[in-house]
Amino acid sequence: SLKNYLQENYNIISENLILSNQVQKKKKGKTGILNLLSDYFEKFYLRNPSQLASYGLMKAMLRKDKTLRASIFPVMILPAALALFGLITDQLPDPFYKGYLQSKPVFHISILLSVIVVLNTSLLGVRTSNNPEASWIYGAFPMREIADFISGIRKFFSLNFVLPVTLSVLIITLFSIEFWHAAINFFFILSSAILYNSVFFSFSRQLPFTEENSTINSMKRFASLVNPFIFGIFMVIVQSLVYHNLLITVITIIIMLIATYLINISARHFLRKASFNLSAHLK
Repeated sequence: SLKNYLQENYNIISENLILSNQVQKKKKGKTGILNLLSDYFEKFYLRNPSQLASYGLMKAMLRKDKTLRASIFPVMILPAALALFGLITDQLPDPFYKGYLQSKPVFHISILLSVIVVLNTSLLGVRTSNNPEASWIYGAFPMREIADFISGIRKFFSLNFVLPVTLSVLIITLFSIEFWHAAINFFFILSSAILYNSVFFSFSRQLPFTEENSTINSMKRFASLVNPFIFGIFMVIVQSLVYHNLLITVITIIIMLIATYLINISARHFLRKASFNLSAHLK
């Protein structure tokens, strides 16, 4: 059957697909400093063909699937919009000067919460597709590679969602906050979002593009806002406790990055060693 053929020949097909994509890029004459840096970073960031395959799948679907773009692009601007409104109305004070709570950090709290919530919304959004019946292809994916496949999807969101969203917030806050303070605030938000991204994929039991794009599934996504709010509120509490001291804030950021790394390692180890039921991920 086609499924057995794909399982037996996955490595060859994957290598040929990657080579084909590289040839197409060369033919298109992809140049420019940003493009070259992006390609180099992706090659460094994506460690094996399985991660590259899932990362490439997400990029391709983002270009071609209107439903996916509609679930990601609109929400990406919300944190920057909040930061811009706070800047215009002079409600974006430096949280490190007078103490975090004394500075009335309404918009700092809102921005941190919004980054977590919109990330969660996008993570749930990629589950839906106009053609969910095509998800049978996952059944042909070698089980020993599934951990790296999921890692590629996680890295896609870290690089193409979390980083642009937090950078846009950084650029806006630089107009009202001292550079080093804005940078530390940026890394706190970035590390918080990356940590949530890792936690999400550690517990997620569903692969992308396996749900039908329906009203019921859309309502389920809105009902799933409890978890990001709980996580976001926890991070706001952490923020309020550590922002009184720059050194403690930096140490906290390092701790979150280490925790993220350990969660990623543990999740990949679990998927590789556990008895993984792929059919449960296709519901």
